[in-house]
Amino acid sequence: MLHADGSLAAFASASDLADAIGRKEVPVTHTCLVDAKIRPVVVLQGRPRGALADYVALKLTRFAKLPADRRELVRQDVFPDLLYLPEDPDRYGLPTENAIDVNSLVRVHRDAIIAVAGWLDPHQVTTLGHKLAAALDIDLRGPIRDGVMAHLEALRRDD
Repeated sequence: MLHADGSLAAFASASDLADAIGRKEVPVTHTCLVDAKIRPVVVLQGRPRGALADYVALKLTRFAKLPADRRELVRQDVFPDLLYLPEDPDRYGLPTENAIDVNSLVRVHRDAIIAVAGWLDPHQVTTLGHKLAAALDIDLRGPIRDGVMAHLEALRRDD
């Protein structure tokens, strides 16, 4: 953290900084220098109106970090919280296999998004939506039923 006089205060973690703020050793508003690295994420929605500066995204899990037996299970879609992304640099913009982790919701400021590297196909988007709804315990039965009923009513009108 940078003090007003130009001196630096170092904290090992955000918890340590929060404790120092609580003890009033440092101001609530301050400038922080942090180590950071750029990582790919899957942005779940855009902000066409630009009303908010943050996007909701999911982190990716690199396959190299998973044990070999777990990698094969991810490829077979055994885990409800991971969606497999095969190695396909042209499609995903990633040089290796990855998995989308539906338990890793994060907010990303628009200024931190450098570029669109790739895309998911409609089947992957649907699968990801189902996995995310299950992970967040969202009951989709009502909206699905309403959609089916509206579709059946439209078909009936067309006959």
